[in-house]
Amino acid sequence: MKGRHSKSSIVKVTLCQHSFEASIDNGATINVISHATFSKMTGIKLQKTNTRAFSFNTPNPVEFLGKFVDVVETRKGDMTTATFYVVKPSPGNNNTSNLISLQTAQELGLVSLHINKITTGDTAFGNTVNKHDKVFNGLGCLKADPIKLSINEQHPPKAQPMRRIPYHMRKKVEDTLQNLEQERIIERIPENEGTPWVSPIVVVPKKDGHVWICVDMRLANEAIERVQHPILTVDDVRFALNGAQFFTKLDLQQAYHQLPLHESSRYITTFNTYVGLFRYQRLAYGINASAEIFQYALQTQLQGLKGVKNKFTLA
Repeated sequence: MKGRHSKSSIVKVTLCQHSFEASIDNGATINVISHATFSKMTGIKLQKTNTRAFSFNTPNPVEFLGKFVDVVETRKGDMTTATFYVVKPSPGNNNTSNLISLQTAQELGLVSLHINKITTGDTAFGNTVNKHDKVFNGLGCLKADPIKLSINEQHPPKAQPMRRIPYHMRKKVEDTLQNLEQERIIERIPENEGTPWVSPIVVVPKKDGHVWICVDMRLANEAIERVQHPILTVDDVRFALNGAQFFTKLDLQQAYHQLPLHESSRYITTFNTYVGLFRYQRLAYGINASAEIFQYALQTQLQGLKGVKNKFTLA
């Protein structure tokens, strides 16, 4: 596994009482050592692995003898526990170098990332951002047909009682509900409208002092049929983008809430609070089919764009 590294990226580490030089590869997701380095270590029992890894700009995967977990240490005494993959010896990879992944390098204090502000001298880029300011601020809404949930109408509806909310959190809950209503994520239930499905909420405190309102959709999900759509794994995306040199990442704010929910499907998302009943106007996080629905919608929008892959993860 070869790579182009500057002298400053070469570090000396100790692993299994053996010191050796390794290159810090900020693009690597695993730690790799050559068979030559591994042969100098004793008392290590390798575990089998099916991990597939690719060298820079090569179509064929690197073959591994196995992997092991041990403590790696720097000259300064910083240490961490990490997994190392041993490259299988062959005529084509005799010059394999030892690689330290970005994660392990960060844990060892060898690399630190500090991104406070991103600036660019490209005037065209700045003009594009200013021209489409709405795209980079606030909550978006996909201009497509609203999402229709597949609901089994034969399943008996359940109206659950409201759960108690601690008094010291009620003001924060009211503020959150108000914000969700203003952003048209939820709407109040009209007084004269029936509500066969009602779910309770769970309030989760956030680190910033606000609260996250989670609707317990477990009973309602029994009537919602899952959509069978494959979700790409990280390995799938990595293989498809093998050989690429420049990358960028787009993060969608409140991703599910950017998909409108059809009026005929909103009733099953009804939830109760001490200030009244609400239901979702956008795709809700508690719905069991949301991940597949969002993945399909995003993949459809990006279809045909060269060098673009979507891998949805919910943080």
